[in-house]
Amino acid sequence: GGSRTLPPRRPAVFSHVRLLFTLCNHLHEIPVEHLLTLKHQVIATIEEDLGNRAAIAASGVTVMDEKVTLPENAFVTMGKTEFLFDDRRMCCVCNATCIFTAVGCNCDYNSVSCLRHFQMHCNCRNEDKFMLKWGKDHRLRALSRRISAAIDRRIAQANERKAGQQQRKRRPQVQQQQQQQQQQQQQ
Repeated sequence: GGSRTLPPRRPAVFSHVRLLFTLCNHLHEIPVEHLLTLKHQVIATIEEDLGNRAAIAASGVTVMDEKVTLPENAFVTMGKTEFLFDDRRMCCVCNATCIFTAVGCNCDYNSVSCLRHFQMHCNCRNEDKFMLKWGKDHRLRALSRRISAAIDRRIAQANERKAGQQQRKRRPQVQQQQQQQQQQQQQ
């Protein structure tokens, strides 16, 4: 057989992570049966990012927290402004959008890599690389807690409504059973 070449990396139409967190601002529009999945994906995304941040910082990459303040992500809509912003922070290795964190290098200020591929960004030493964060660690943890609590409230409200509906359905059945029992006692 002949050798196969890999297809060129194709950027995503939009970021999965942006979609995930934008959905969290529209919980009332999401069917309740999908909310736990959303919650687990949000928590996993943030925990992976925070864990990778710590490991990469420990490897010698400079954390730019004190030197650079980047704007926080806005997850209200998914429009042209957000997409243009995301296009500027795509991983040069896999084309994933670096929503919360990216790694750059002093050898090329025009490209970044995601936390999974920062070693493949270039051949420079980790000490020449720097980490950019769109949101400090404590803000990401707070975001995770806030989204988890909102989803839990939405699920609890849905369960209360469902219980109320079931109770209303049972009332006529219970009344009918009571009437039957009364009729049997009278006979």
